[in-house]
Amino acid sequence: MAIQIHDRKLPISPDEVQVLLQRETDTFGTFFNLDRILYHEARYSIYARSLYPEFRAMAGLPYLTASQRNAVSEAFTHRFNVPAHYLQDKYGTVRFDKATVSKLLQMDINEDAKYFLRLFQKISAADYMVSYFGQYRDLPISKMEDCDGQRMVVAHPVWNKLSTSRFSASKPSLQNINRDICDIYTAPKGWQMVFSDSGQIEPRITYSHFIQDALITHLIKTYDDAYYGLLHYISLSKEEEAEARTRLETVKPHEVTDEMKEKRRRLKVLGLAGNYGSVNLSAVDPELGPLYTEKIVNHPLRKRWEQKVTEAIRNGDDRFYGYFGTPIKPEANVKYRPGSSGWSGHLLRCGINNPVQTTAAELMCFSVYNSMRLLKHDDHIGAYKHDEGMFYVRDERVEELAPKLRECLSYEVDGWIPIGSDLHIGRKESPYAPTLL
Repeated sequence: MAIQIHDRKLPISPDEVQVLLQRETDTFGTFFNLDRILYHEARYSIYARSLYPEFRAMAGLPYLTASQRNAVSEAFTHRFNVPAHYLQDKYGTVRFDKATVSKLLQMDINEDAKYFLRLFQKISAADYMVSYFGQYRDLPISKMEDCDGQRMVVAHPVWNKLSTSRFSASKPSLQNINRDICDIYTAPKGWQMVFSDSGQIEPRITYSHFIQDALITHLIKTYDDAYYGLLHYISLSKEEEAEARTRLETVKPHEVTDEMKEKRRRLKVLGLAGNYGSVNLSAVDPELGPLYTEKIVNHPLRKRWEQKVTEAIRNGDDRFYGYFGTPIKPEANVKYRPGSSGWSGHLLRCGINNPVQTTAAELMCFSVYNSMRLLKHDDHIGAYKHDEGMFYVRDERVEELAPKLRECLSYEVDGWIPIGSDLHIGRKESPYAPTLL
C-alpha cells in the first residue's frame, strides 16, 4: 500500500511541516550513541594521521596540514613543477579547493603530482569528518540509556526550510549522516527506531511529470528501478527504439549482470552531472556519456521543457512551481546574483531542477501529515533526511506501526510511476564499526 494522491491539493503546507518537525524534536529530541560517535571520530583521526607522513615528505614540509591551502598549493607547484596558472579559476584567482583538485587530476601532469593530490583529498576528507563529529560529541549527555544500554547524547535540532521547500536541520546537521556513520543514531530504552526511505524519488518524479515518455515509463516500471530502466533506454539503437515504441508490451528487461550493475552505478553519476550543468558528459564517462547526452540530455521532451523555462526567464519570470503548486524563487549566492553574467544560466538550471526537488518536498508534506496521524502521544518523529523518515516508536507498538510508517513514504500519484519505500527497524549498522559496539 501507499499514500493515494488523486489531486494537487497538499494536506498541509511546507511551513506547517517545519512547525511539526520542530515541535517533535523540541519535545522529545533526536538521540545519538556517544560511544559510536567517539569511535568514528577516532577512526577518521587515525586514518588521517597514517597518511600525513607521506604527504609531508612529498611536500617537503614536516608540519604541513591539509587545511593550510596556500602552503599546500605552493608546495605542489614547486615540488612537482606544475605551472601556477593550472590552479587558476576563470577569474584568474589561484585556488586549491575541491573543484581545482578534481580539475588537476584530469590534466596531463605527472603521476607523482596526481598521487600527492589523491593523498590531499583523502586527508582533507578525513580531517573534515573529525571536525564534523564535534557537533554530535558536544551535545548534552542524556540521563537515559539508549536501547543497547549505552551512553547517548540528545539533540534538539533547528529545522530550516530551503528555497525549494526541502528541509535541512542544523545544530546538529541531520542531512549528511551517510551509510558509513549511520549507526550513530540511537533510541532511548523502551523505544525502537523505525526508518523508511522513499526509493528513487527524483527520477520517478522527473519521468512521471516533467518528461512523460511512454517507453521510458514502461522500462522503469518493468525493472521497478529507474536507473536500470534509463540504462536500457540509452542502450537502444535507433532501430530498436523505433520498434519498441510501436509495441511496448514486447520490451522485456535484460538479465541484471554484474556488468549491468556497474553501468547502473555510473549512470547515476551521469544523471547528477547532467542535471547540474556538466556539458561534457563524455569526459565523465567515455562509454555511457555520449549515449546519455544523446538520449536523455537531448531528449525532445527535455528540450521542450528547457525551452519553456528559457522563454519564461527571457520574459522576466524568476519563479517556478512544484507539481502541487508550491512556488520556488531561486536564491542569489556569492557566485550567482541578479545582473551577473551567470545569473540567467543559474535560473535555467534552477528552473529545470528545482521543480523536481520541490515536488519531492511536497510529497514529504503528505508523508509527515500521514505519519503524525499514526503516531501515539509517546511516539515521535526523530528526523527527516531528504526522502527518509526516522521515527521513535514504543517497543510494544513497533510490529503494528512499522508497516504503516513505511506506507507513509510510498506514493501513488494518479498517472505517475509508483514511488516505493524501504523499511528498517532498529539501529542501522555501519560497515566500519565492530559489532561489539
